Amino acid sequence: MARYRVKGPDGAIHVFEGPDDATPEQVTAFAQKQFSQKPEPTAAAPVNQKEEAPQKSPSEMRQEMIAQEKGQFIAPFKGLSSGVGNIMFGAQEYLGKGAQLVGAQETGQAIIDDSARRRAQAQAEVAPYKDQFPKATGAGEIVGEVLATGPVGAVVAAPLKMAGVAKPIVEAISSAGFKTGLTPTSISTRAIDLGVRGTGGAVTGGISAGLINPDDASTGAKIGAIVPTVVAPVLKQFAKGLGFTKDVITGRAAEVRAAEIVRETLKDQLVPAAEALARARPGITAIQALQEAGINADPFMALGKLAEKMDTKSAYRLLMESQELGQLNQLNTMAGGRTQTEISESLRANKNALNEVTTPMRETALQASNQADQTISRLAPLIAQKEASMVSALQGQGQAATNVAQQTNIARGGVLPATMGTPNYPNQFPSPIGGTGIPQPMAVATQAGLPRISPSATLNAERAAESGVVADTMAAIKTQRQAERDFLQRQMGSLEAYGLKPLDINPILNTIDSKLADPNLYGQTQLLNVLRGLRDDFTGAVTANGGVADARALYSMRKAGISQRIDEMYGSLDPSAKQKLTADVLASIKKPIDEAITAAGGTGWNRYLQTFETGMQKLDQQRLAGIALDRFKGDKEGFIKLVRGDDKDAVEKIFGYGSDNIFKEMGRKSGPLEDIASQLERDIKVGEQAAAGAGGLARIMGMSEKEIGRIPAFFSVTATTINKALDVLEGKVSNEVKQIIVDGMKNGWNAAELIQKLPSRDRSVVLRTLMKSEQWNPAAVTVPAQFFVSRKNNLAPEQENRNNLRQ
Repeated sequence: MARYRVKGPDGAIHVFEGPDDATPEQVTAFAQKQFSQKPEPTAAAPVNQKEEAPQKSPSEMRQEMIAQEKGQFIAPFKGLSSGVGNIMFGAQEYLGKGAQLVGAQETGQAIIDDSARRRAQAQAEVAPYKDQFPKATGAGEIVGEVLATGPVGAVVAAPLKMAGVAKPIVEAISSAGFKTGLTPTSISTRAIDLGVRGTGGAVTGGISAGLINPDDASTGAKIGAIVPTVVAPVLKQFAKGLGFTKDVITGRAAEVRAAEIVRETLKDQLVPAAEALARARPGITAIQALQEAGINADPFMALGKLAEKMDTKSAYRLLMESQELGQLNQLNTMAGGRTQTEISESLRANKNALNEVTTPMRETALQASNQADQTISRLAPLIAQKEASMVSALQGQGQAATNVAQQTNIARGGVLPATMGTPNYPNQFPSPIGGTGIPQPMAVATQAGLPRISPSATLNAERAAESGVVADTMAAIKTQRQAERDFLQRQMGSLEAYGLKPLDINPILNTIDSKLADPNLYGQTQLLNVLRGLRDDFTGAVTANGGVADARALYSMRKAGISQRIDEMYGSLDPSAKQKLTADVLASIKKPIDEAITAAGGTGWNRYLQTFETGMQKLDQQRLAGIALDRFKGDKEGFIKLVRGDDKDAVEKIFGYGSDNIFKEMGRKSGPLEDIASQLERDIKVGEQAAAGAGGLARIMGMSEKEIGRIPAFFSVTATTINKALDVLEGKVSNEVKQIIVDGMKNGWNAAELIQKLPSRDRSVVLRTLMKSEQWNPAAVTVPAQFFVSRKNNLAPEQENRNNLRQ
């Protein structure tokens, strides 16, 4: 079995065992498979399970802050140690390879494996600092590598010099190929000079790169050989040194060029823009993110529009469609449907659901308000009937008692009183109880004042007994009718104890009368005329109901009677005038109507009104959302006008006269509408800024003022002309740069990363910045932004015309 070394995604060198005859492609494929494998989630930590972090105390938060500050301070030193370690482990690996070259295969492999193991340990130790403090750690690592590899040329040249190697070769190695000590005077001597310099550069470059990472040794040797011999003399002004050439050879030139264009479009807004882009929310482009952050950079906006135009994979179009789909879905949810037909069906269903809840509430309250009048109307005739029956029984009882006394006196043979006869027939007896009812003539012997007749001559004793029974019966009937009357009267009296009283419309009429007499309303003829008509309607309804007010009639007047009266009297008014008049009239009489219904016993009336009005408010909000959806589809500016409160008529038409404040009427539901409006306004402003920045972008891309002046599109902000300008700009960059810009401007994070792609030649600038304490402050590092946030752009080369680097 053979051992194979592969550099992993974490930067560490991993060692794998495999067949002796494995090809490099097989080794790479096997390693990538191993790197891509992830550990299975355990039961204790299930995948996608989200746990809320426990609430932290102030002391815990303080400790975290201290740990953060400590980590920021330590990170550069950890990076420095890692950079030096990289050189040390690279040198150890070279030592192992040297041992293998002289035949000590196992010893050499052991040295190489130990180097890989120790390098991995070092990388694991510094990894947390790289994750949390990438800039500070990375800067320290660069310093360590540069400091450790700086004297490589001199170190290699020293033993060669002692060994007597030719001085030009020693000088070339010592200076990394930039000096030989020779003075070329002819073509032949120049060729010798170039060859020696190429040799020195290759030796130093290969060793330096290999010490950092042996896999880069060949690239370092290539750069070291080319720079001092070919590139440096020819492209010195264009490339400005080793850095650009390394970018060309390693394929980073297009990336560097794209990054420079992006940075140039931001200029003095570079640092705040970088921070805003790194923090941008997902799902939006870089230019959208920058506009949301309120950062003005017109050329950057133009570059973003150019990226959209150069996109050949429809990524931007799909992103824009996704954004609009999200906005539509939100509006569809608020409106209750995707089309006006679906919205109408949803409104109808919601209205029916509201009625199912509120109709029983309303009917219960109205019935309770009418209950007293209905009970009184039912009980009053019964009470009168019982009263009359009781009086009749009382009269019958008295007559029967009189008859009993008279018949008993006659039966005893007593003298009849002078008042025995009737007024019309003084000499005749009244008809006996149960008789024919016709007075009977008195015998001479029985006339008043004369001796009585013999008891055996008449039936008066029996008649006296009959009259007694009748008297007792009448007394019982009278008592029963009195008890029934009292019971009914108690029923009627208990209504008020239960909160039920006869419905009284007098307060309503009094309110109308006070309005009619109000001198402040004398000029409002229409309002006063409608109030007079309604007064007649109220009194007419009571008369038609037998003098009893009906709560349902009041409800009908409140709901539709006012509009009907206005239509009858002023049918020619325009809808808005009718709406205003209806609102004024309702405001005048609504309160006394509701108070009358409640006072009569409809205690649930106000709760019904509140429930119904709340439900109707929600339905009106849904109707407005439907209008907003319709405008969003066909009139984006109209949508913005509506949502921003600049279309009060549309709002008032939905919510009623005087209710024209969309923010008040929609409440919290106005928030999503405002968010969508903000996104639309953002995109409009992006387009405007892109148009304004087209000329600046053209200059950044290397167009001369003369070229710009010949293209009118750069001086117009219309969509057509800005597209023409973008057509011109598209031809100013290579295909490689185009694709990098397209990918970089897709979102804020990509753009933030692209901004960081510094040319290799700026490596010394980075080191110089880090070495100056007044320019380096670890506490100023904003971790999420991945940038140095000093407000001075210390990383940019001073007085450098970057357009010279245009490809």
